[in-house]
Amino acid sequence: MPRKRRLSTTSGIRYTAKVARLWSGIAPPELATTVASTQSQAWGLGYGEYYAAYNAMLRRFGGRIPRLMLGLYRSFLLKALKEAKKGTDVNTIIEAFANQGLDRGLLEEIARYFGLIETSTEASTPA
Repeated sequence: MPRKRRLSTTSGIRYTAKVARLWSGIAPPELATTVASTQSQAWGLGYGEYYAAYNAMLRRFGGRIPRLMLGLYRSFLLKALKEAKKGTDVNTIIEAFANQGLDRGLLEEIARYFGLIETSTEASTPA
């Protein structure tokens, strides 16, 4: 199991030095320094949108998700977010994960919460 990231007062400095070493073999020194500082600023802001989405899912639905199934629900969320950007129908992903034993209703609620599928009231409104 990987170690959890622990932040200290020197974490940002160590990360900047690590990135500068990485880029120093690839780019000129001034470019490596610029890239290292920019990349460490982005690192300091936290993780990306998928990490934020997973934390939002835990805050909203964490009490209803069995602890042993958290990995599968996380996998569903990340796959649904990724495939929705490509234009894939999220209902097929819900179907696939429901066949693995996850609660279909909860999967649909999660997808609705993140705006991946329409709410049932909008879908049933006559035109």
